[in-house]
Amino acid sequence: MNVFQIALLAAIATTVAASLVLGRRGSLPRGIAAILVAGCSLGAVFVVEPDWSTGVARLLGIGRGADLVLYLLVLATSWGFLSMYMRLRAVRRDMTVLVRRMALDDADRDQRPRNT
Repeated sequence: MNVFQIALLAAIATTVAASLVLGRRGSLPRGIAAILVAGCSLGAVFVVEPDWSTGVARLLGIGRGADLVLYLLVLATSWGFLSMYMRLRAVRRDMTVLVRRMALDDADRDQRPRNT
């Protein structure tokens, strides 16, 4: 095992540990944490045994293991961007509702007669 593989395995272990901690705290949905742990575990297997990725790729009709890993990375990244976009959209919608409610409350408060 070379230095790059050791460093990559350390990074994967850190990601798995963070996913488990965040999933347990509730900061990260448990389903997402499980997907991250499973993906990282598969990645660790492919780091330790790189030829296995080529074998899996050939079973799927893809020529090289590096291509398989790239395709999986593209899918994961696309899913992550879509997920973040949907969350951002929901936050913006919630913020719009909150600002409207605050504006209506302020307008209602300004319309009430003051007791002098």
